[in-house]
Amino acid sequence: MRAALVAMLLIGAAGVDAQFQRQPRSGGRQADKRGSASPSVTIAFDGTLKTIDKKRIVIENAEGNEVVLERAKSTVLLGADGKKLSKDPAAGALVAVDGRKGMTGILTAVQVRVR
Repeated sequence: MRAALVAMLLIGAAGVDAQFQRQPRSGGRQADKRGSASPSVTIAFDGTLKTIDKKRIVIENAEGNEVVLERAKSTVLLGADGKKLSKDPAAGALVAVDGRKGMTGILTAVQVRVR
């Protein structure tokens, strides 16, 4: 009787080890280089450039609302001809801004095009 009980425990223990082996995940969103999932939705804004500095871009849209976006090192500034700008556009310029909303809800400018 004890031998049968010991045999059942040993067989059951072998099955438990197999159940707890780590399996790779499949599906879901792809992770970026830092290992966090990042949304890939781009939001476009058109308006007048109010201010621009190293950290922030503020535009005023057609409805008169201010839209504030963070400026990253990767933010690209383009002129009306599509070429990269060597300096920031002047306040009052008509611009089209593509941005991304991060996991924390903060908008970050990806590209700023002067119109």
